[in-house]
Amino acid sequence: MNLRDLIEGRIHLGKESSTGFFSVKCEVCSDHSERAGFKFDGDEVGYSCFNCGCKARSKDGKGKMGAVLAAFGISPDEVARVQGELWFNKGGVPEAPKPKPVPSPKPFNFDETFARMKNPPRPIGDHVPEFPAAQLARIQADYPQYDVRWDGSLWFVPRAGVIRGH
Repeated sequence: MNLRDLIEGRIHLGKESSTGFFSVKCEVCSDHSERAGFKFDGDEVGYSCFNCGCKARSKDGKGKMGAVLAAFGISPDEVARVQGELWFNKGGVPEAPKPKPVPSPKPFNFDETFARMKNPPRPIGDHVPEFPAAQLARIQADYPQYDVRWDGSLWFVPRAGVIRGH
C-alpha cells in the first residue's frame, strides 16, 4: 500500500481537474465548497487548498502532509503503516555489489628469473662471508631443479630443461 491507495480508500475524491487535482472540500479550513485537491504524481502526493492556501507534498505522509491527512480523519497509525511498507519496499530487489576488477598478472618467465632467499646474509665491505658447504649441499639436494649459488646472497638458478615458463 502506498499513500495514494490510503487517500483513495479513505477520502471521497471528486472529479479530476485539467491540472490533475482531484477536488475535495478542505478539512483544514473547513471550507464549504470543493476548492482544494489532491494531485498524484508517481509516488508523490500533493495537496493544495485554494481557500486557505494550505499546501503539502510528500511520498510518505510526513510533515505537513501528515497534518493534512489527520484533518481528513486519517490516523497517524495508518500513515505510519504506509511509511513502514514504503521503507521495507523502497529498494525492491537489492542490487548485487559490483565485483572489484582483478588486475591481470604481470608476465613472468621463470627461466629468466632468479629467486633469492628472504633474509640472505649480507657481505660486509668487499668481503663475502662463507656459506657452509654442507648446508649448501643439503639445499642443492632439496631443490634439484635449481643450481644453487652463493656470492654473498643465496641464488636459485633454474636448470635448463627442467623448468619451463607457462
